[in-house]
Amino acid sequence: MKKISCVYTVASPSMIETVEKEIAKFIKGEYILTHHTTPDALAETVKNGYITHNVTAQLINEFTMLMNNKTNVIFNICSSVGDVAELSKDLFMSAGVHIVRIDEAMCNEAVKNIRKIGVMATLCSTLDPSCRLLMKCAEQNGIKVELVPLLVNNAFGKSGNTLINHLVSYADEHKNEYDGLVLAQLSMAAAEQEINERTGKPVYSSLRYGAKAVADIVNKKQV
Repeated sequence: MKKISCVYTVASPSMIETVEKEIAKFIKGEYILTHHTTPDALAETVKNGYITHNVTAQLINEFTMLMNNKTNVIFNICSSVGDVAELSKDLFMSAGVHIVRIDEAMCNEAVKNIRKIGVMATLCSTLDPSCRLLMKCAEQNGIKVELVPLLVNNAFGKSGNTLINHLVSYADEHKNEYDGLVLAQLSMAAAEQEINERTGKPVYSSLRYGAKAVADIVNKKQV
């Protein structure tokens, strides 16, 4: 039976439940799903504004532990540390372990459909790697895009309707600055539909694309 390990920096029970439900939509047959958090990694990244050597080492150690525990696919949930997952891909693939960034498939889809992309986040530590990933995806597809970074101040740490209302208001306030919107954090996904309805612009959130990418690997006969 194939094993998927989800790696978070922060994970609430509701977030874990949402991830489990989304993955279950796409995978055929039985599989093992585990969840792992590295909260110190996010705290240190936010404090410094970038991924430190210590954070990189911590995440690589986590990935290695999961590999040693017979994981087939590592699903990296946190966009703030996506660069570490990216750098680790080839090395872990050489050991037979796939690493999937939650936002990569979303970014690939967004650059194919939007030329002026609003990139919305509640943290600088998420905004910067998300913009880098979008530019990489655009270059790989031979597409030119313009990115509009949108940092939602005072939204980090909010949840539920409070967060949704904050994000919707901000997206609506800036809607003339972009043709479509990418939500850079999984925690923002709950606002996707309401932002779309309020702004009339296409909105992309990462989980369904990331879950589908994981499933595409797991559903193959060989992993």
